[in-house]
Amino acid sequence: MSSKEEIDSVTRLTDAQTFALWEFEIGILFEAKNLKGIVSGETKMPEEDQKAIAQWKTQDALAKHIILRTIDSSVKAHVLTLKTASEMFASISKICLEIFYRAIFDDKGVKFIHGKVIYDEDDVVLVGEKQRNGLYTVDLGTDEEAMITQKTKSN
Repeated sequence: MSSKEEIDSVTRLTDAQTFALWEFEIGILFEAKNLKGIVSGETKMPEEDQKAIAQWKTQDALAKHIILRTIDSSVKAHVLTLKTASEMFASISKICLEIFYRAIFDDKGVKFIHGKVIYDEDDVVLVGEKQRNGLYTVDLGTDEEAMITQKTKSN
């Protein structure tokens, strides 16, 4: 399979509803291309070795190319000023997950404000720096994987 066919096989990210499938499919492509560390930010650009710097920049450019080829032009507006593939992927993930959580919690009388902080109708923090008195817990995890667990009031 050529690079174009590989990229074209990834579901196009058009909105938050297509995010989960896009993230899954593009993650597999990043693994196949050995770009997962670049996109996650785990593989940092070397500081002194010029050959290693050039190789990192090439991998980062490839990852950015893959991201840009698999997202809708309406999504591209959110990544135009970002410099690395890691920044681009993190920004897209944050925006889509925020929209996703708003949709889940809106019908439960919960407000989603300031990134990962979720408040209930009485402005009690459900998720954020500290969790207290919450019915719901959201753990984005290290890979921005969403896990939603229900807590009881007795916890």
